[in-house]
Amino acid sequence: MTPRRLRVQRPPEAKRSARKPPPASGREAVSEPERPFGLAELQRHVGNRALSSLLQAQSERSLQREAAPAPQKAGAEDVAYWDDVFRLARKRIVAGRFAEAEKLLRSVYEDPKFTTADTPGVVLNLALCRQQQGDFAEAISLYLESIASPAWTGENRKELLEGLRSARMRRAPRPSGGEAVTADSADEAYWDDAFRLARKRIAAKQFAEAEKLLRQIYEDPKFTTAESPGVALNLALCRQQQGDFAGAISLYQESLASPNRNEEKRRKILESIRTARLKQRAPT
Repeated sequence: MTPRRLRVQRPPEAKRSARKPPPASGREAVSEPERPFGLAELQRHVGNRALSSLLQAQSERSLQREAAPAPQKAGAEDVAYWDDVFRLARKRIVAGRFAEAEKLLRSVYEDPKFTTADTPGVVLNLALCRQQQGDFAEAISLYLESIASPAWTGENRKELLEGLRSARMRRAPRPSGGEAVTADSADEAYWDDAFRLARKRIAAKQFAEAEKLLRQIYEDPKFTTAESPGVALNLALCRQQQGDFAGAISLYQESLASPNRNEEKRRKILESIRTARLKQRAPT
């Protein structure tokens, strides 16, 4: 285990290891097995022609599964090589040479043996490189990919959400060594009032006005998604209701990544993501 390859983007905070995930907590989602075709039902109601087609398709899928190669696993030599590349990429980042750093990181990311789940720091630093080069949409996507890894702790996720939020606001991440500004009771009271007013605008279906109020909170330097994920959640709802399904999905995912979400709320947000995705793909 070599923590240097898994450092987060700010060097002073880059000493934490993200290679080995902590013990899983809560119920993990498990993909459902393929449902049986119900051959007897098909014989009775569809006929032999449909049955024959389905049997052929079932047979073809079975052959494809048997022919699929087993996923490759990284060995000690792979890990040692990735460590060397990652260290060099980090030096390029410190020197402000983000395109060179990105090229090195992508050589690791594109290796067939690489997995984001085990090595999310590579993806995190790719996000930083894209953000520093002005590609905020790709940076957001990479932040979300990295955050989804089970290797991060709750504290790690809070930091990652701040990087994601800065990319969403089309800004560079907070400088190395920069201290976060903490909200006080007056800030929180103002946010509560603005949030209540935004919820009233949403209830009245005035989504653009609600979004404007919510963005005033979201873009405050003292705001954090980790502590107030409901703001991102309601921003997602506003974007969805205004037809920006891709933006809504991204904001739903940001809200979902907060370590403060319980299982019930996560399930509801996942359904919201699914609804937005279905509407995004619906024929016009």
